[in-house]
Amino acid sequence: MRRLKFFALLFFLLMAYGCIRDGKPEWAINAQIVEYTMKVGDEETLYLEVHPYYKTQNLIIESMNESVVVFEDGIIRAVGEGKTEIKVYLEDYPDECYIEISVIVTITDKQIPETVLEWIKTQIGTEVDEPKFFPTSHPQYAVEIEYESQNPDVLSDNGLPFKKEFDVEASVKITVRYNGYVATDVHDVVVVGYAFNSIYNYFFNQFPSFTRRILNDINVRMDTIYNAYPEAVVTWHSTDVSVFTNAGKYIQPINDKPFQIVLVVAFPDRGLERTYVENYTAAGLSVYDRAAIVQEWLEEQKIVPAMTDTDLELPQIYQQEFTVTLEWSSDKPKIISDDGQISLPNKNELVTLTCKVISGQESAMIHFKTEVAGKGYEDKWEEIEAFLDEIFLDKIKTQRYTIAGVTASFYRYNYGYVPFYFNERSDVTQDLLPADHAFRPSPYQSYTRKYVVIHDTANNNPGAGVEMHSQFIKNPDRTASSWHYTVDDELIYQHIPDMEVAWHAGDGEGNRYGIGIETCINPEVDYTVVMQKTAKLTAELLYKYGLTLKDIRQHYDFTKKECPRVMRINKRWDEFIDLVSIEYSGISKFSDVEFVWESLSKNIMNDKGYVFNHPGVETTVTYKVKVTYNNETREYTHTSVLLPPAWS
Repeated sequence: MRRLKFFALLFFLLMAYGCIRDGKPEWAINAQIVEYTMKVGDEETLYLEVHPYYKTQNLIIESMNESVVVFEDGIIRAVGEGKTEIKVYLEDYPDECYIEISVIVTITDKQIPETVLEWIKTQIGTEVDEPKFFPTSHPQYAVEIEYESQNPDVLSDNGLPFKKEFDVEASVKITVRYNGYVATDVHDVVVVGYAFNSIYNYFFNQFPSFTRRILNDINVRMDTIYNAYPEAVVTWHSTDVSVFTNAGKYIQPINDKPFQIVLVVAFPDRGLERTYVENYTAAGLSVYDRAAIVQEWLEEQKIVPAMTDTDLELPQIYQQEFTVTLEWSSDKPKIISDDGQISLPNKNELVTLTCKVISGQESAMIHFKTEVAGKGYEDKWEEIEAFLDEIFLDKIKTQRYTIAGVTASFYRYNYGYVPFYFNERSDVTQDLLPADHAFRPSPYQSYTRKYVVIHDTANNNPGAGVEMHSQFIKNPDRTASSWHYTVDDELIYQHIPDMEVAWHAGDGEGNRYGIGIETCINPEVDYTVVMQKTAKLTAELLYKYGLTLKDIRQHYDFTKKECPRVMRINKRWDEFIDLVSIEYSGISKFSDVEFVWESLSKNIMNDKGYVFNHPGVETTVTYKVKVTYNNETREYTHTSVLLPPAWS
């Protein structure tokens, strides 16, 4: 941008001083003309006046676009079509004392063909590679355009290339007519040979084409190219080997990082060489990658312990190799609040804390389970009453649920129940596979018990209860599988000793360290009763092997298989965990306490707490329990609201 400095008094006619306020005039620079309309090649004099107050100031005059106008020796010269401004200002006050003069430059009819001709050349370029039809019109001027290829064997009149293997020079005669004026010229181009395209495609087809995001190593092969063109010399390199090396190794950066792949193709014997540059992005850590790193850090710091009875310090930010925000939420905020404050429950409760990892506009979830220890009581009766408060329900829910398995799904109905706790232990029938059975893989070998793994049989055929599965597991002529226990609403069979491996969880961890329980889903069973019987058995196993509620697993946790499907699709897993929690509290805390339950609404609910005759409308049921401890018996009565059928 050119500048001219001169003293205002030397170049401009000065007007009267004008009005002076606060020591300075109200104006500094005036122009006789503030908008010029010119033709290319025209010249105009710029008439300006500067207030005498500023007579010692240098005046700066600048063209804002010198491809349209230039200013020299006090003259505006139009050099190209377009619109721009000329800025005039005092050197010491560029943002306070200035004016802008608008200049519009057009071209004459005579100049239009030449202008369009030059525009066409830029549109065509110097190389013709892919089919690219020549322009037949101009966006501004209604001109006539004609083309005549000087080499019709390689380039058509309208710009269609007829490629040879290697580059060929060609020319096209361009003629532009407008209002009787004509401009013509011969434009030289190179029709790119298909050898270069072939090599380009061979090479870059090895890289991601749509997203252009590099996520993995790339085995960059050149053999196909050299087999096709042994005389070619082909080299390539990455412009940033810190994220993608010249051996094709992807090194994941923390954040997305752009780089380029440069391909150089040469045919030395022909004196031909071309360079291709393509843009790519080395994918940085995704929000899921960041969440995995945060999860590992949280686990190392033991932010969410397996069991707790004290408040948790939940971090709100992770700020190490990258920074992300952490937002916490609890599925049981009355026990653990979203900020980690704990209110001890009456019995042990399993709580899921969700950490939302936020990176920019993206987020990912991490889930942690912790078992919150129940309150400690000095008075045994106070502890018993707190336990009963967990069993007593203000409202008894009903549910229609789906039994889904290998045959057509069907509905079953939970008319409601109160989870009475009984002192009796599970009645387990020993039905062990022979030690030499193919599906008893580790007879007499003991393994650490880490999990109790819950399944359902997926067999919703009639008769597919415990006894049928007892016969099934003994049959060696089937797909390999085995498990420790089968449960229906009447029976529990054990097929493999607890400490031995069974093939039920699809991987080494679940099979080696997990006790597998299959729950029956055949039409004859009441699956709610199956859940309660399984909950008692699960609690007994947890207590026996020093495990906690956190150590209960679904088959899904190991293999992502939809199992136990009936609990999962009907959202009854949390209900099952609550049942286990009640049974575990009873086993671990009240082995010296006797509970005897009785329904006082015998036409609706039986003495086991099951609603067997729902009236179809909301009603109430009353029940009582006699509790005996240390030769003292106390009686407690409670009334619950039985909600109407959820499916009506």
